Amino acid sequence: SFVAWVSRQSGDSGWIVGQAADESAGEDPFLDGWARLFTGTDSSGSETIGVTNKVSFYIPSPTTSASDALLVTETDTLPEDTWALYVVSVSYDSSTSQTTATLYRNDVQVGQVTKNVEYVNPSAGPIHIGIRSDDEDMAFEGIIDDIQIFDGALSAANVAEIFAFSDTCDPNP
Repeated sequence: SFVAWVSRQSGDSGWIVGQAADESAGEDPFLDGWARLFTGTDSSGSETIGVTNKVSFYIPSPTTSASDALLVTETDTLPEDTWALYVVSVSYDSSTSQTTATLYRNDVQVGQVTKNVEYVNPSAGPIHIGIRSDDEDMAFEGIIDDIQIFDGALSAANVAEIFAFSDTCDPNP
């Protein structure tokens, strides 16, 4: 699960946080990169994911079927010059073989998708904050603060707790 405070200053596309591909092992930066939280659209070759001025979370397909890729996009536009807490929580239910990604803005769920696929991180690539490693055009134009990465799913109560605690901090010290 990823947690990040975000304030978009301009532009419509950019990585917030994600694991890049391990290019030294010959992985494709777009197709083999692992989970990513980003604004706008992200593309490589003929594949484009995401929606202009909205935050999305993406995990590439672990199978040969492109329909197995996991993509969840928020319903509202990310305004400029406004701080928002984004949380994406990913869980796998072995009893149903389903993976669910839930996207929150502040403490409100803004998107969810479930797929009948288990996603296992195949990459040893580095975590990138604010830019996709192979594409300077995917630089996030704004401010990213207080990133947290969890090795498990976060519940709605966990998200509310993170938001409530963060709300007591001054984002502009």
